[in-house]
Amino acid sequence: MLDVVGAGEAAPFDLALLESPAPIDHYDLEIEYATIDSPPLRVDIAGHQGSVSDTGSYHVVGEVENQNGFTVNFIKVVATFYNAQNEVVRIDFSNTALDTLSPGQKAPFDVVLLDPPADMDHYAVKAQAYP
Repeated sequence: MLDVVGAGEAAPFDLALLESPAPIDHYDLEIEYATIDSPPLRVDIAGHQGSVSDTGSYHVVGEVENQNGFTVNFIKVVATFYNAQNEVVRIDFSNTALDTLSPGQKAPFDVVLLDPPADMDHYAVKAQAYP
């Protein structure tokens, strides 16, 4: 979900199969990566709140702020949802309402889960941007 992950940082991912094979007993996962000299381009989460809407969907609503000294574009907010055992139960993302943020500018976001998992307990949010 995040294009660049900093050293020691965790990032959610989602793998989907177009057709379900026979029951899966186990799987192997390999990760390929490349190192870069620049850190991930982040924007700060200025605040957020999660709540269930009248229709039963779960919304993480908040605001990001560009703390960089330059304009950023295409801001993506990624929410990772956990159960009480701190296991990932869902991930989703949204873009901010504004495509471009000047230094110090803020923009709202709304990450929506139309069918939130019954065992969802808490969430975390991260945001990234592009120069």
